[in-house]
Amino acid sequence: MDLLFYSDACEFGGHEAMSARIMNALNDIGHNVHLLHFHPRFGSEVSQDIQRTNLIIHNKQIFSQWRNALKQAEVLKTALTETPPDVLVVAQGYPESGALALIIAKQTKVKAVSYIPFGYTADELHKSFGHLRKLIQRRLFRLPSGHITIDEPQRKLLARHTRHRNHPIHIVPNPFDLNPDKLAFELNAGANTVIVTAGRLNFSQKNQNLIPQVAAILGSRTTRFSFKIIGSGQDSQALAAAIRSYSVDRYVEVIPEMHHSKLLDYLREYADVVLLPSHYEGFPLIFLEALALGKPVISSPLDFLSIYPIQEYMTINPRSAVDAAHAIENFSAQFNADDYDKLRESILSNHSLNQYHNQVREITKFVTELV
Repeated sequence: MDLLFYSDACEFGGHEAMSARIMNALNDIGHNVHLLHFHPRFGSEVSQDIQRTNLIIHNKQIFSQWRNALKQAEVLKTALTETPPDVLVVAQGYPESGALALIIAKQTKVKAVSYIPFGYTADELHKSFGHLRKLIQRRLFRLPSGHITIDEPQRKLLARHTRHRNHPIHIVPNPFDLNPDKLAFELNAGANTVIVTAGRLNFSQKNQNLIPQVAAILGSRTTRFSFKIIGSGQDSQALAAAIRSYSVDRYVEVIPEMHHSKLLDYLREYADVVLLPSHYEGFPLIFLEALALGKPVISSPLDFLSIYPIQEYMTINPRSAVDAAHAIENFSAQFNADDYDKLRESILSNHSLNQYHNQVREITKFVTELV
């Protein structure tokens, strides 16, 4: 089967890494995979067997560089008409990303599938011009012939926007490929607790701006907490300014984005607790990997957790620094290894490599039925 993947993402995050991984897996089982991409990191993440073509612009330049957008549309139209694939797979980090490809696919009558980790609309995420963007996004959600997403909560969210009740949505869970370690957490009230968070520095989603506020509250009462924020991105300068403003440079360190293998080594060696303060997520790899490494987790009450037995003391209110500081300060006293083991087992069992590979193989059947 001929599969053309498209990604015009300007950043390479977890969803892009998962897109590359799916391409490699489909290539390994004998499909002919071709990739149109903007971000250069795809070049090192996908197999050398996969033919790659660089895009001219990324998704956030479509309107500001309309001449280049027209050129990019022609490149895509040529790819879809001269050697038409069986299916175009559009990797979308959010609904507007990849929109150009979905529109061209509709024009050229090529079946398109959206691989997207979220089923939210902009108004639900409190984005600027949210209600206007929602109207556009709901139309975009209806362009593909089918969707691939990451778990059941997101499948339900996507199903709200599709044209008919039986619209095909296939789930491929994000996998972990680590041998699970034993729980690595000591209830030592006198020791310093290192709390690590990792991800793109993007306050509107990842909410790292909460951490300096929390550190200031905790720092006024105790010195036994330190925060390590690993990542790079658009809000790096704003984060540095917040750390200075709250005078918490003793407690908060920002570490630039690191290669995935180094991140795992860092978590294994230095993290006591992994913090996920995000406003929204699909199913973040950092959460899976923290559990696989035996690290306790504290998280916002995100949708992906709704089907798992997470205890209230393991969650924070992402919009309240006071609440988050209280939860972190009392975490050691409330932590129960049995609670942790139940959560860990229920999540890791749904995200094993075997399950992942089975669902990737099912993509073939899923796509064949669309064609």
